[in-house]
Amino acid sequence: MSKTGSWLLVFAVSAAILLPVPAVMAAEPCCNIAAIDAKNGVVTAKETATGRSFQFKVGGARTIASLKVGQAVEADFKTGKVTVRPAGLGPVNGVIVKAAEPAAALRKFAQDPCCNVTAIDGATGVVTARDNASGRTVRFQAAAGIRGSLRVGHQVWANFGTQQVSVDGSQPCCSMR
Repeated sequence: MSKTGSWLLVFAVSAAILLPVPAVMAAEPCCNIAAIDAKNGVVTAKETATGRSFQFKVGGARTIASLKVGQAVEADFKTGKVTVRPAGLGPVNGVIVKAAEPAAALRKFAQDPCCNVTAIDGATGVVTARDNASGRTVRFQAAAGIRGSLRVGHQVWANFGTQQVSVDGSQPCCSMR
């Protein structure tokens, strides 16, 4: 080997030893164990960001016994795979067997109000609003307490599938007529 080749080899080996090599990072835990059904081998966990719960299975009674409520869980909802890292054991892999819909999918009303109040009949309690997107007229019966808080131009939410209206975007207050 030439003198230049020897120096290159020494340099390459030194660099490999001295330079830090980035570690392979595991997925960030997204969830925590909420309940453990050891009899049926099913673990229930809750996603911290959305609050949705899901169930997964891992193998064996010893594995189930190593898990604790509150323990962090890594879950990939696209692939249906779960990893838990119990103390004293290597990573434990599981499979999601049941998952609730994300909280956004469970919303009863759209994120933004759809309609503006155009008229309020104080005698009958009927409120009329217009859907901003379609121009469709929405009529709903509002109790006195709700009616008192509404004004012409006030924005409301409507769920045409359930025929419900909301003044706050989260809870239905009134039924469409």
